[in-house]
Amino acid sequence: MAFLFVFGGLTAHRVFAVGLPTAVQSAVVWTGAGVIVAAASVFSYRGWRFIDSWIGALGPALGFAWNLPFTLGGGDQRLSLVGFVYTGVGGVLVATALAAVAYTVGRAVVEVVVAVDS
Repeated sequence: MAFLFVFGGLTAHRVFAVGLPTAVQSAVVWTGAGVIVAAASVFSYRGWRFIDSWIGALGPALGFAWNLPFTLGGGDQRLSLVGFVYTGVGGVLVATALAAVAYTVGRAVVEVVVAVDS
């Protein structure tokens, strides 16, 4: 769901040349990141491992990372192989950061629930 929100929203913005203000574009990105962290936190709370949270965050993060150069560049540019790799690495780093936050939050909630139930 988060992948569709982030990638779809940014692609629609680029394709239809909507011309949204920067604040609205930022809100889309931040909301997408919040949805990713919230979803991965719930899965971590349910017992998923870090790698599962990371895989869940990877799709939306790569969708954003690979869409960003086209959005900023006007949409008519071709992404070179080096640019494709760099933005992919950036997406992996963002996914790792989001998954780390989500996993930490999810596991912390588990610890609090266990402590309260004891």
